[in-house]
Amino acid sequence: MPGGLTIWREAVRVRYARLRFVWVQVAVALVLAGGLTVVFFGLDHLNLARHRAGVWMWDPCLVCEARLPYAPAWIWVYLAYYPLCFAPLLLPEIRREPGLFWRIVGAYLMQFALCFAFFLLFPTRMTRPPAGGEGLARTAIEWTYLLDPGFNIFPSLHVSVLVFTSWLFGRFCGKAAGRAFWTATALIAASTLLVKQHCLLDLVAGAAVGTAANFASSPSAGGSAKPT
Repeated sequence: MPGGLTIWREAVRVRYARLRFVWVQVAVALVLAGGLTVVFFGLDHLNLARHRAGVWMWDPCLVCEARLPYAPAWIWVYLAYYPLCFAPLLLPEIRREPGLFWRIVGAYLMQFALCFAFFLLFPTRMTRPPAGGEGLARTAIEWTYLLDPGFNIFPSLHVSVLVFTSWLFGRFCGKAAGRAFWTATALIAASTLLVKQHCLLDLVAGAAVGTAANFASSPSAGGSAKPT
């Protein structure tokens, strides 16, 4: 009986420790999301003020991109990025292993720090049409353009974070999950072009940042997917 009680107490202790760590992870994710969002939009509006003051800013869009359609209905695909930022918290490996969790946090911080440095030191701007569309799509576009005046574009954080997440799911959940996330990433990347939030060069640079973060978070894994 004493031995059984000891085992039960140890099981309760381990379960409590895991539950407490999950709440720590959620709190860290929310604090990071809030803090990084404030910095992002702060830099965006700082660059808007700098642009109005006459500071030159590079428009990275290629001439051929003028042929791409403007499709306001794709704003819903574009906005799907935000909940997917939290998707790594669904991975059991990250929930169970503190060392891995903190490496993933570090990889997120690396991506944002690198992109923020570009936004501040190498400012770019997006030339956009007036908000279009109908109904809720038009309202969503108008709010997006109001909150994000279109200066923090190179590299694309939308693409960087989702490329990183796709590598993670491929690594820990197998090829099928990896393909699903790569498909979502491709659709959201396309949406950034169709709602005129990014240019092609932004997407390429963002993909490079996300891939670098993957290697930094697990150099030995190299982002390879587990076999199905």
